[in-house]
Amino acid sequence: MRKEGADHLTYALLDAVVDGYFQVLEELGDALEALEEEVLGSADTETLPAIYAARREVIDLRRSVWPLREVVSALERGESPLVQKAMQVYLRDIYDHTVQVAETVETYRDTVAGMATISIAMLAWFRRKRWL
Repeated sequence: MRKEGADHLTYALLDAVVDGYFQVLEELGDALEALEEEVLGSADTETLPAIYAARREVIDLRRSVWPLREVVSALERGESPLVQKAMQVYLRDIYDHTVQVAETVETYRDTVAGMATISIAMLAWFRRKRWL
């Protein structure tokens, strides 16, 4: 690794970070699926805090992914004199993965918003039914 240069080390570190996001996304996706089943299975006020906690996680993840995407984009475009042309192909691959992570985060954000809407609508419907 020492012989390859600073740009190769940067690539290796960025690749490890982006690969770590895929593991986080997989775990978050599983948690969101379980939460969605809980929301659809019962309409109670206890699911709303869980939905908003998931929303917070997704927002935090989004805030960490977008700046990384911009940094990788700048490196991939060759804006740094420290990155050799040969390394830009590898950085393009990391950029593609970063975009994939960002798109998945956006999908999760939409999923959580949908769960909140469904949960609130179900609670309103059940309350109305009890009052009729």
